[in-house]
Amino acid sequence: MDNSTVNLIYLFLKKNNININSNELELQLISDPSFPSLNSITGVLDHFSISHGALRIPKTIDNITQLPNYSLIHIKVKDYEGLGLFFKDKHGYQILYNGHKHFFILDTILNIWTGIVIILDHSEQHLNYSKKKSYKKTFIYLLFTLLSVYFIYDSNLFQITHYLLTIIGVAVSILIIQYELGEQSFILDKLCSDENKSSNCNAVMNSSGARLLNSLKLSDVGLIYFMSILLNWLLLKFNSFNINYTSIILLTTLAIPFTFYSIFYQYKVVKHWCPLCLSVVLVLWLQFVSVFFNVDNWKLFHLDLKGSLVTITCFCLVFTLWRLIKVLLDERTKLRYSRLRHFKLNRNYKVFKSLVSENRIVNTLINDCNEIVLGNKSENALLNIVVITNPTCGACKEAHRLIDLLLKRNDNRIKILIRFAVNVEIKNIGADMSLKLLEIFDNLGEANFLKAFEEIYTLSYKKWMKKWGKNIDHKYFDILLKEKEWCKNNNLNFTPVILVNGQLYPAELDRIDLVYFVDDIINELQ
Repeated sequence: MDNSTVNLIYLFLKKNNININSNELELQLISDPSFPSLNSITGVLDHFSISHGALRIPKTIDNITQLPNYSLIHIKVKDYEGLGLFFKDKHGYQILYNGHKHFFILDTILNIWTGIVIILDHSEQHLNYSKKKSYKKTFIYLLFTLLSVYFIYDSNLFQITHYLLTIIGVAVSILIIQYELGEQSFILDKLCSDENKSSNCNAVMNSSGARLLNSLKLSDVGLIYFMSILLNWLLLKFNSFNINYTSIILLTTLAIPFTFYSIFYQYKVVKHWCPLCLSVVLVLWLQFVSVFFNVDNWKLFHLDLKGSLVTITCFCLVFTLWRLIKVLLDERTKLRYSRLRHFKLNRNYKVFKSLVSENRIVNTLINDCNEIVLGNKSENALLNIVVITNPTCGACKEAHRLIDLLLKRNDNRIKILIRFAVNVEIKNIGADMSLKLLEIFDNLGEANFLKAFEEIYTLSYKKWMKKWGKNIDHKYFDILLKEKEWCKNNNLNFTPVILVNGQLYPAELDRIDLVYFVDDIINELQ
């Protein structure tokens, strides 16, 4: 999985003040069969309705200097070919790729840049999908800060140092868990992306020596250890350190032999170093050194029942909670990869082509019928899409979203025809709204039609009719009658139905995924 590219796109959006869910971004990118191609990047921007431009412009110094800060540019260097995040700060011109920042002079950028650039249209951006997640993080950071301030107040040097190192240990342990679960993180990308002869996080973490039992890994032990110590310290602080903390000193000392095992195992057995694992080793050693900050730690060294019970209780509580949480995390990871496989299969053009070839070809032409046509209204469109819908059809909402996504491509090779399948023999809501939509398109134009079309699902029938009015022109009734007759003759008696150049869109695939096949279909026809 190309985590560095996913992180690059996420950072590109974040730096342009567009916040989206990182997991959803990863899913949409990785599930594209063409990932990490340029098409997959522009495709995911279309998916999130992010207005952008993917251009090839002349390679000149003037064009480079006029690029917006935090643009994506396509580069070719000795060990990398792909997208990089271009920006300028007080240090000069930089390009971020492969998880690292690289400084370049303009002449060098001119040599490695292919002329391809992706920029965003900031005038139309209003996405903020990850606000909830951001608030959650802020709350956690604030809570830890308040607890830390409370702990540090009126504590000695050893207690403060050991406590702060424990927090660092918790943070590193969480990063290790994230790495094992395949989560996205810029820190992980920085520490573990450079897998070479000496450094390889994956080789160390997935080795047999990184597992104590079938279901318990050293990464779990690390998190349980540091979280238990953290909880222990806080409980002691709440009790004004009236309980002996010798048990913490003992655990700190007993952890040292495991650091030797970790170093030996990485050096001699796996023959690779894991920066995250070495960070844990460093934290454990610094904690051990901090014990000597207070000579009374050794003079008063004795275990008491109360202090030992507090420590044991903390470990049991954290162990139990983590085992429950880990099961949920593992299930979530399995679900994520299942969704990934599902999307990869659904968005595979070969699968689409195979399925659509099995469907019958339908003559979509209705003579002398002034229907709703969007996009390229001429007869020379390469891709002709017919959407059969009904304003009262709840399942048609996805098909309407597909229309919106296709129109946002601004591709004059695409023609979209909207055909209504409603009962016109009796008075009903579907017929009333369809008649009015035909009238709006005919008299008020495409923009007003699209607005009314969207409000089908946002307004009640009464409010919609009050806003747009009722149709009184009988000619639109004749159009609906012809459309209904055409549906009946072609045995298309349900909605929504999508026809791609006269062939039924495969029922096995999600309708919304048609946007991923547009370029391939058109390329075959050209």
